[in-house]
Amino acid sequence: MAQEFRAGQIVPESGIYRITHDVQHAADEHEITVIKGRRFPTCRHCQGVSFELMHAAKHAQEFRPGQIVPESGIYRISHDVQHAADEHEITVIKGRRFPTCRHCQGASFELMHAAKHASEMPHMREEGEAAYV
Repeated sequence: MAQEFRAGQIVPESGIYRITHDVQHAADEHEITVIKGRRFPTCRHCQGVSFELMHAAKHAQEFRPGQIVPESGIYRISHDVQHAADEHEITVIKGRRFPTCRHCQGASFELMHAAKHASEMPHMREEGEAAYV
């Protein structure tokens, strides 16, 4: 049987965790990514939320707003505990800075899927860009 964690406990390993809620909304089972060393989030609607590791992310690295993006791709944003359930994904471009959150100071970013931007591909050009001669 897999180990079960509770809201507020320290995350022992970065990865994707299945969230199971108490009986009031048990059908709301879903998955989130959490980073080692942070705390498991609480649920706004129930007290009986638990977490189970589904997929470990051994090489997960956490980035903060203002840091330089090391690799273009899709990043999952995790917010502070006030709106931890507002986790979502965005695309950011290598060399730019990770954006800030208008609502919290605790945002962090984790690469989910690396993907080169068109500007990083020598044989591609964006609309309005001069053609190579």
